[in-house]
Amino acid sequence: MAAAGRRAALYRSAARPAAPWRVAATAARVERGVLNDLAASIQSVGPTYAAVLAAIHAAAFPEEPWGAAAFQTQLEMHGVVGLLDKRGGLLVLRVTADEAEILTIGVLPSLRRRGLARGLLHAGLARASGLGATSIFLEVDMGNRAAQALYAKSGFSEVGRRKRYYANGADALVLRLELPSVSPA
Repeated sequence: MAAAGRRAALYRSAARPAAPWRVAATAARVERGVLNDLAASIQSVGPTYAAVLAAIHAAAFPEEPWGAAAFQTQLEMHGVVGLLDKRGGLLVLRVTADEAEILTIGVLPSLRRRGLARGLLHAGLARASGLGATSIFLEVDMGNRAAQALYAKSGFSEVGRRKRYYANGADALVLRLELPSVSPA
């Protein structure tokens, strides 16, 4: 099955399917390195997209997949934001008072290193800031150099470590970023 077909199959499992997306045109732009209009492929999603997010998460993190029930529960909670890149990526964050935490961010393996995670991250940072967060935290596997590089380029800095944080026994770095304040309109 072609990559586009596999991605489309992920979306058919959702209770409310994602809007049609222009796979060929978007893939061509990304492959050429033209990352124009990344935000156009990112949308906010709620609990009805739990199955879609679970499918992407399982492909991105086969050792520690979150099920649809976990995503549904999270997305029903106050302050939790779900973002879906219709090409095959996700981000879930939670805002409590003036702090936010990225709970998960992932991209289908066949689409990595094409700017999807960066687009999701920046959209998530904007949402968190818009919801009143002044700082945001996340954990990242100490062995995930690509993710660490993305976070460093985005201004995150290490503030701690969690020993044996992941199911496979890997340690996590705890990263933090100060967010710009958003003035009320």
